[in-house]
Amino acid sequence: MVNFNYLVPVLGWLLATASASPTSSTARANTAAPFIIKGPSQSNRTALAANSIPVFTAYVNFNATGHQFEFNELSAAGYRMISLSVYGQPPNHLYAAVWVQRSGPEYAAIAEASGSQFQAFFDAHNGFASTLISVTGPPGGEIFAGVMEKNGVTNWFQQCGYTTAQYQSELANAASTGYILKSFTEYGTTSERLYCGTWYHNDQNQPSTSFIDESYDGYQQTFNSQVANAGWRPGYLSVSEDHLISSEFVNTNVGSWVARHAMDTDDLLNELNTQLAAGLYPIHLQGGGTGDNVNFAALWAQQDIPF
Repeated sequence: MVNFNYLVPVLGWLLATASASPTSSTARANTAAPFIIKGPSQSNRTALAANSIPVFTAYVNFNATGHQFEFNELSAAGYRMISLSVYGQPPNHLYAAVWVQRSGPEYAAIAEASGSQFQAFFDAHNGFASTLISVTGPPGGEIFAGVMEKNGVTNWFQQCGYTTAQYQSELANAASTGYILKSFTEYGTTSERLYCGTWYHNDQNQPSTSFIDESYDGYQQTFNSQVANAGWRPGYLSVSEDHLISSEFVNTNVGSWVARHAMDTDDLLNELNTQLAAGLYPIHLQGGGTGDNVNFAALWAQQDIPF
């Protein structure tokens, strides 16, 4: 049974082969235009079915109303979110998400929430664990979005509002005490960067490494060094308003995979179609920037759940 709790201001709660490369692009008009892509379609069903690709829907640059509409439609049709991103400076913030049609534990989702509204949602879902967290906006004017699941995880914690120094300290402390990042996000401003993270107890002793606020070139160098180690890949990314990337690399098997960053909307759409034709689907999608300055980073794979 899925719990369709969804927070909307004013209305309240409603039922509701590895590579990473920046893409080069010139300025285009309307680069933040929304689009939605679904798969498998009739034309690519055979290739995707051979890889056990789930039925999925991915969209970017949707405003709150569009995101709410898709939530209502997709959750009612048995989909669940595996990736969520809210990006851009309010009130011009937008949403990107990836949904898969799959059974699973009860979940609850929230969007368009202030800090206090998100805290109320968090407190109201005792027995659930946070699986996705995304925040955008300046200190005091943040927009929160997230997903919590009744997935049986009990040893976990989530904290928002970290400064860069505090976040770096928590990353080290959590790793030393046996916790691993499940989801994270950067928000705030260039002069006051803030972070939110969710950590699960690392019962499987899964190795991971984390990096904060790297330029595209810096991230590419990090990527090259990390994936030179057998089995390693990016597992989670966050793109800041000014296009710095924070990343977590993990050693888990999701089959063939591809990573891309520094994409505008047109680049992303082209890449989605390219990877879909190759039998890969998006498992992680994050945006950063406002309006025509929006950039994306994304991961494609044969599976979003490691083998």
